[in-house]
Amino acid sequence: MLRVSKIPKTLRGLLMASVAVLGVAAFAAPARAGDIIPFDPTGGSGVNSNNVVQVSSFAYLPGNALGQNGGAVMVGDKVHVVYQAILGTINTIGANGVSTNGNTGKISTDLGGDTGKQIVIEAEFTEEVASVTNGGLTVTFKTAFGADPNSVKLYSQSAIVAASANVNDGLGAGFGAGAPPRTLILTGAVTSGGFTSSFNANTDPLIGLDQHAFGNTPSSLGDIPTISGSGNTSLSVAVSTYDHTYFLTPMLATLALNFNTISAGVPFRAVEPETVMFQGSTNSTANLGPVNGAGTDFLFQSQANNDFVLAAVPEPGTFTVALVGIGLSTLAGLRKGRRKGSRIS
Repeated sequence: MLRVSKIPKTLRGLLMASVAVLGVAAFAAPARAGDIIPFDPTGGSGVNSNNVVQVSSFAYLPGNALGQNGGAVMVGDKVHVVYQAILGTINTIGANGVSTNGNTGKISTDLGGDTGKQIVIEAEFTEEVASVTNGGLTVTFKTAFGADPNSVKLYSQSAIVAASANVNDGLGAGFGAGAPPRTLILTGAVTSGGFTSSFNANTDPLIGLDQHAFGNTPSSLGDIPTISGSGNTSLSVAVSTYDHTYFLTPMLATLALNFNTISAGVPFRAVEPETVMFQGSTNSTANLGPVNGAGTDFLFQSQANNDFVLAAVPEPGTFTVALVGIGLSTLAGLRKGRRKGSRIS
């Protein structure tokens, strides 16, 4: 075996540099968005299933987000955000399209038919107030990851029982402990890279929190007044695990999610405000205070979509062959040095 200590310093440096360059070339994933991945919303049917679709992105129905300690914020305050929503649109390419029920999110594919499934997202992370400007109306945030939970999870679950799957039920029954039978299909965490978040309140008079067409069903959350405003967040999720029976990607691939624009707003117009968030709180609106936006917590409507970023990790043989090539080049250099009378140090 060739010992590194016996290689001339110049060639030794060349070898180490070559290995470093190889490592970057082989394992660094280019930053890109919108990769196409095969996806089976039923799981376990294999690549030849009629339910497999070629997916470019997910778009979620309007959902709920709760900013714990998110009311009347000041610079340096930390806000723990809890978010839940049902997948509403699966954007695909190719012959096999997919559709979802606009109320329950139940998925059907063109070739496979009704799957009886829906996909839900549950996420939480902490952000810190970076600035408060415009007389307190404009707030920007930065990441503040620490001991607080930081997770993004996707579940595939039954969409048969309307009471559990209705996104407008106001009870949060389709999430957390109250959800129908489900399978965890992806886990990840929000990263600091590319994170931006802001919210702009306006000077409109206070209005009832619940302005959804169904109206105050089943609770009286519309009786709680709220400030009005809107905001946007962009973030990336580093995926730690995902179920290969749903995401039919190569086993050696790594996956990430890019949420380019997550909209936020109050009052609620497109969905009912939920009294229960996925954490299992009996009443997530208990700490809103007399005015949503002025109490301890802040409840707001949120809508998100994500692109998929897929990076293939080379097979072990690729790296081995490349190292052999570097080794041969180094040995050739050693022989040439010996012909010139060089001594191995």
